Amino acid sequence: MQSRFAAAFARLAFAVGVVWLLLLYPAYVLGGLLVVRGLTVAAALCLVPGCGVLYFAETDMSRRQPMMVLLASGAKMGAIAFAAVCLNKLVPDFGFGEFLVWLFVFYVVTL
Repeated sequence: MQSRFAAAFARLAFAVGVVWLLLLYPAYVLGGLLVVRGLTVAAALCLVPGCGVLYFAETDMSRRQPMMVLLASGAKMGAIAFAAVCLNKLVPDFGFGEFLVWLFVFYVVTL
């Protein structure tokens, strides 16, 4: 199981890294370092809960596996939404509009 999880995590991290690199220059042109910061935070914010979903998907839960993956995906969505709301409240100059676009992109990539 460990090797399957490690391989799945490596593929997920690689996909997020590739998308981050592809979007880095457009983000910088769009708004400079502020938007690049939002891009980077969105990538990390989606990668960490995505690893949790992978962990639940790779565990051998036999008949309960579909339910566990569904619950983990819901927890992932909740964690990302909670972190986005916290960032909006705690960091007023974060560029929240652009951040939501990057967050959506990385959420779709980490599905």
